[in-house]
Amino acid sequence: VVFLLAHTGARLDEILKLRWRDVNFENGTIQLLWTKNGEDRLIQPSNEVLNYLKSLPRFCENVVVSQYKKQWTHSQYRKQFNKFRQKIGFHIYWCNHVLRHSFATNYLKQGNDMVQLQKILGHK
Repeated sequence: VVFLLAHTGARLDEILKLRWRDVNFENGTIQLLWTKNGEDRLIQPSNEVLNYLKSLPRFCENVVVSQYKKQWTHSQYRKQFNKFRQKIGFHIYWCNHVLRHSFATNYLKQGNDMVQLQKILGHK
């Protein structure tokens, strides 16, 4: 989940609800549904993201699943993420939305267009 958040600029809810039918490997796109503003958006992730998605097992219609092979809830994700943070000794608090900001900053640092970034993030 963290990898997908950091490399797509998507919101946590968009990643947790991502389904396999929304990922098009042929044209290299991901359709994000259930967005904050209610408008679906199409993003073109990096090949690294697409290759990562290809490597994931498909247990159900959702891309990201819990150990029970069902869609993760926010609380399940937060619990697992906090365990991970403790395990690696990362005690600084930050929310997942920081990854969205990091994505935007890195996107612009690479010389990409701000208007295109606006579309990727789903901002009006």
